[in-house]
Amino acid sequence: MPNTTHLIGQDQAKINERAVNAFMLMQVSISSHKGFKPLINAVTKIAKATCVADEAKRMTDILAVLGPLQKPIDEVIAAQSLLRTYLYKQTLAFNQSREDGQQAKGERLVYTPKVPEIYTMLKTLAHNADNLVRGLQHNWNDMRDDAMSAVRDLSIDVDYMNITGDELAARFSTSVQTPRPIPHASFKNMSLPAGLVQQFEKEANEALTQMLEGAKSQALSEALEHMDLIVKQLTGGTRLSPSLVEHAKTHSSKMRGMVEGYDNDPRIIQMCDDIDNHIASATTEMWREDSTSRDAALTVAKSVSKNLTAITAPVQPSPVTQQASGDLAGGLMADLID
Repeated sequence: MPNTTHLIGQDQAKINERAVNAFMLMQVSISSHKGFKPLINAVTKIAKATCVADEAKRMTDILAVLGPLQKPIDEVIAAQSLLRTYLYKQTLAFNQSREDGQQAKGERLVYTPKVPEIYTMLKTLAHNADNLVRGLQHNWNDMRDDAMSAVRDLSIDVDYMNITGDELAARFSTSVQTPRPIPHASFKNMSLPAGLVQQFEKEANEALTQMLEGAKSQALSEALEHMDLIVKQLTGGTRLSPSLVEHAKTHSSKMRGMVEGYDNDPRIIQMCDDIDNHIASATTEMWREDSTSRDAALTVAKSVSKNLTAITAPVQPSPVTQQASGDLAGGLMADLID
C-alpha cells in the first residue's frame, strides 16, 4: 500500500466523515460497436495473403468501399473516447483495490466544488456522442447493405452485421448518472449489540479508508508521472507542448481537492501551491524565451517529484481504529518540502 500518510494525531473516523461531506460519486457507462472494422480486417488479411494481382486489386476496391462506411462509426467511438478521457482526467477511481494494487473500474470520486463543472461537461460530451449515434442510426441500414454487398463473394461471416439501426444505436450507449453522495451507514441507532456496532463501524471505516487512500494515491501517482515528464522535457526534451502546462493545472487541482476534502495534508497543499505558482501559471512560450521562468518550473518539478516519490513509497499498512493515536495516519510528518 502506498505511503499516502495522514498527519499524526488525526482521528481516521473524523477524516472519513469530512471526506463523506466533501466528495461525491459519479459513474459513466459506455458501450460501443465495432461496425465494419472486422470486415476491413478480414479483407486486409486476404489482400496481404494473396499473390494474385487481380485478387489484390479486388480487395483494394472492397476496402475503398468499406473505409468510408467505417468513418461515421469511428466518429462515434472518438466522441465516446473524448468523454472517457475527460472523466479519467478530471476524476479519481473510488473502488476497493484489486490484488495487484490497482483501482478497479466503477464509480469515480469528485471534489464537490468541481461537481457542477465536471457533470455539465460530461453531459455535453455524452450529448455530442448521442447526436452522432442518431445520425448513424438513420443511415445504418443502407450502410450495412452496401458493406455486405461489397463482400458478398468472400468467405467472410457477416451475420453479426445483420442488425437494425435501432439495434445498433442501442449498442452505442452513453450514460452519465446523476452524482450521488458517498454512502456511509451509521450503526448507532440499530438494534445490535454494542460489540457488533463497534466492529461494523470499524470495518466500514477501514473499507472507506482504503478507497479514499486509493483515490489519493492515484492523484499523487499521476501528478508524479507528469512532474517527471516536465523534468524530462525541460532538461533534454525538444517538444514543449502546451499540454505540459494544462495537465499540470489538472493534476494540481485534483491533488488539492483530494487533500482539502480528506486529510488536509500540508505537504501536498504546498506542492500544489508551487505547481500553480511556477508551472501552471507559465506558458511553454515563456519557458522557451525566459530562462528564469524555465529554471523555476524545472526546480519545482524536480522538488515535487522527489517529495511525491517519498510520500508514495510503499509501506506496511497499519490497522484503522476509531481513536486517534500515534499509529494513526502514518506517524510523524516527513520534512519533504524543499
